[in-house]
Amino acid sequence: MKLMVVSVGGSPGPIIFSLNEQQPDYIVYFASKESRKLIATQIEPRLSFRPKDVEKLVTPDEQNLLQCVQYLLREIPRCLELWEVAENKVVCDYTGGTKTMSAAIVLALSSFVRQFSYVGGVQRDKEGLGVVLDGREQMLSVQNPWDALAIRFMREIELMFNRCRFQSVMDVAEEAKKRTDDKAPFFSLLRDIAEGFYCWDSVQYDSAYNVLKKSVGKMPALLQFADNRAFVSFSQQVNSCFERLTLIKAQRDQLKVNKGKKNIQSADPLCRDFLADIVANAIRRAEVEHKYDDAVARLYSAIEKMAKITLKADFNFDNSAIDVDSVTDEMIKTWLEAQRYGAEKLIKLPLSRSFELLFLLQHPLGKQFKEQQQQLEKVLSIRNGTILAHGYDSVSEKTYGEMLKIALLFLGLDRSNLPVFPQMSWGYQGLS
Repeated sequence: MKLMVVSVGGSPGPIIFSLNEQQPDYIVYFASKESRKLIATQIEPRLSFRPKDVEKLVTPDEQNLLQCVQYLLREIPRCLELWEVAENKVVCDYTGGTKTMSAAIVLALSSFVRQFSYVGGVQRDKEGLGVVLDGREQMLSVQNPWDALAIRFMREIELMFNRCRFQSVMDVAEEAKKRTDDKAPFFSLLRDIAEGFYCWDSVQYDSAYNVLKKSVGKMPALLQFADNRAFVSFSQQVNSCFERLTLIKAQRDQLKVNKGKKNIQSADPLCRDFLADIVANAIRRAEVEHKYDDAVARLYSAIEKMAKITLKADFNFDNSAIDVDSVTDEMIKTWLEAQRYGAEKLIKLPLSRSFELLFLLQHPLGKQFKEQQQQLEKVLSIRNGTILAHGYDSVSEKTYGEMLKIALLFLGLDRSNLPVFPQMSWGYQGLS
């Protein structure tokens, strides 16, 4: 132990006993104006060791809990910095002082102190109701309850996970593993789950699949650490998401395998689960992070891929490389020739031209495009003028909303059926 923080009251005996038992390198006394006098006259002369240094903190008001906590939160970090002592080398003894001072020292130090100590005893004066008699003290130590129950960590993880701040969840889970040794497997699992959804949210489907597959296999064995309905519900959501991810990854893989081939072999040639995931990603960017430019870029990608996949699945056209010489329909061939740029051999079609081709091919998606063309081109014009595209403006929430409606319409999707990430809801129970 490096540093010990003790609250000082009118009975110095228990404080002397505690300090002599633990013999810290540094001592921070937390006292009132009256009890401060006892430090030099009754406590320090009876210590059996000599600390390297001491600090005497006098509370501005020993009956005001808020002021006591504020004072400690300001002064304790100063002492740690002065003596270059790490937070995990601090022990707090809350035996002495007023009830308010004892409560304040516990509240102020509970965020980082690993251990609290208290001096009880086998015999007290006033028929067992008073203070512990000198020579009859008993040293009691307890792990910080906030560490033991992991309430702070669970709250932070819940808040950040539900806001898609998965990297922060990973950091907090790592800290929790160190502070709650017996529950390290539980926080290791939460860290891995957060990594899996971070990869998924970053469209790293292969990594997400591998990490979540391992995590799903571990969840049943960890119910002992969180045997409550909240964790059961969360684990069920993770399982459900993993099943959806498996389908999304399979469709993405199918598109990669069939790139450049004549057709798409799949249970769903249009790969709607894959496209739905891009839309769901856009919704998280807009409605969780309020990044509307990022959201619109993803919606544009989903709409463009819908046209690309439809042309490939239904007509064997690759809109990024159409060989005009292989086209037999004279009308389509003439139209494609008009899209040729310079001396290029293969025709490349942007989003709007891809939909126009679908219209010429009398595909329902092309007809939808014609019906929504004015609105779509208006939204795309705004998108093209944004910083993430070709201009210098930002996308508004309204523009995002309009493009989301168009994307859902063109992709034939219902928002209620899009992939949804799990939501944590631990409450205040903590881990038993």
